[in-house]
Amino acid sequence: MAAATHPGQLYAIYRNSMGKSDTIKTNAQKRARLPAWNLLPPEIQAAWGAVFAAAPSEGQACYETFVASVDAAEPIPATILGVTAADYPPWAGLLTINQHAWDRVASITPAPTYGVEEMVLKTRAITGGGSFEIVCPNIGVYDAVIDWGDSYDPDVITSYNQSELDHFYDDDGPTEYIIRITGSFPGINMSLSPDKDMLKEVIQLGQTGLLTLSSAFYNTGIEKFATGVCDTSQVTTGALMCYFCPNLVSIDIDPSFDTSNMIDMQNMFNYCALCDGDIRLEGIDISGINSTGGLNGFMSSTPMNTDRYDATLIAWNQQTFLPGMTVHFTLAKYTPGGAAEAARTNLINVKALDIADSGPVT
Repeated sequence: MAAATHPGQLYAIYRNSMGKSDTIKTNAQKRARLPAWNLLPPEIQAAWGAVFAAAPSEGQACYETFVASVDAAEPIPATILGVTAADYPPWAGLLTINQHAWDRVASITPAPTYGVEEMVLKTRAITGGGSFEIVCPNIGVYDAVIDWGDSYDPDVITSYNQSELDHFYDDDGPTEYIIRITGSFPGINMSLSPDKDMLKEVIQLGQTGLLTLSSAFYNTGIEKFATGVCDTSQVTTGALMCYFCPNLVSIDIDPSFDTSNMIDMQNMFNYCALCDGDIRLEGIDISGINSTGGLNGFMSSTPMNTDRYDATLIAWNQQTFLPGMTVHFTLAKYTPGGAAEAARTNLINVKALDIADSGPVT
């Protein structure tokens, strides 16, 4: 049997495939019609698989709602995926409920994909007639193309202070724009941009030959920072990279984020007080830091989940680095009595890394 052409038909397909009556009379009958996932017919799994692939979070929510609608006691909850009970009578049938669920999934625009070579930024909504300026440090060779996400042709950038780095938007607004940068683009310093508060997301750093990330997004309006799969192997400093970003909620560090040549990472993620704490720092290489102050303020006043902090301590304990440094994880706590505490003790007593944290979980 072919996979569903419309996931709103899932229940009908399942019902027909089992040769059941179209009439659903009791809660027990409904429950019997929807077994666990691994017992669903292949065509049902295939159809839901398509939903999950298009929109994983919404797909999962829809499937869970689909199952919950079988098991729930009467009446159906007041709202299901934003659909009120007034939209259907209680126990009107799972097809109706599932149709609403699929309609919501179908309305989602699939997330865009970007080439790994691109640096990708997202702005806040800019009103027509507004502008957005990218500031670059005077370092390396610029030979890049910037697609500003509007109807105009991309700009070719060959100088760190080129006038085209200040882009004028005259589309009807307000509009959030995706800015894509390819080619040689060795540095960015949005902390000096008059439009720094209009930067909403760093979607990925790309592979643009970055040489520095010093103050790159310091005191900007970013809510999300993700490195993506990137090439930072030539970057020599990440000091103040995401320092004092008061709106920053999510920090996503890909394993490809290479810090082995960085000699300074002080205040790299300092004072990002709203961060959700799910930060993977175990891949951060501190072996290149060449001064005892090179990690000062590294994660001061920024939340970090215990499991992530534990993993960082264990991973850093495998590294060789300059003794006498101080690193700040002031809001982080480690798990006592296990591998994380043993690693922390060794880092402090043997490798001479002074660690300022909030102690063990109690």
